[in-house]
Amino acid sequence: MLFRENFSVTKIFLYLQKYKTRNMKTIFGIVILTSLSLFVTAKHNSKDAIKNPVAGELSWPVEKGIVSGKFGIHPHTIVETVMCDNPGIDILTDKNSPVRAACKGIVSSIFNTDDSNTVVIIKHRHYFTVYNGLKNVLIKKDDKIESLENIGFVQNNTEGKPVLNFQVWKAKRKKSSPKKLNPENWLARLD
Repeated sequence: MLFRENFSVTKIFLYLQKYKTRNMKTIFGIVILTSLSLFVTAKHNSKDAIKNPVAGELSWPVEKGIVSGKFGIHPHTIVETVMCDNPGIDILTDKNSPVRAACKGIVSSIFNTDDSNTVVIIKHRHYFTVYNGLKNVLIKKDDKIESLENIGFVQNNTEGKPVLNFQVWKAKRKKSSPKKLNPENWLARLD
């Protein structure tokens, strides 16, 4: 499974580089969607230990931060004629902030992007959380993770800002693609 998953991610990156795709959020979305689709088809014995998360009750993946990029399709912040599709939310935080698991789960995938970013995907029974923009990852594939356990540290984005892209996906039936969900609806409210 690991070879097949890595092969698929590499194949997609090569294809996207060949055709000069410039919207990195779209690239990450395609890679993550492929990784999740491959993982959904694999059998996992952990369903008794891991429960589905509840909307509005996920822990924040960083101790403090602000949402600097919204979920979904919206105009680019500088070039308004360009539309961006963010599969999650961007959270601007402090430099080198620890990134924490939003919910108890099992690490299903860890991979690096071509810009030295690390992406971690954690499975929570029928859901996945995705942490994009990490460095110094502290976990490995198949580790059982507790809620609020440190999984790595925020890496600066291409603009030099410490930003974490956080995503929530719901797995569908075996042969269909997972559905991206708005993480703001799943995170606990900070009062």
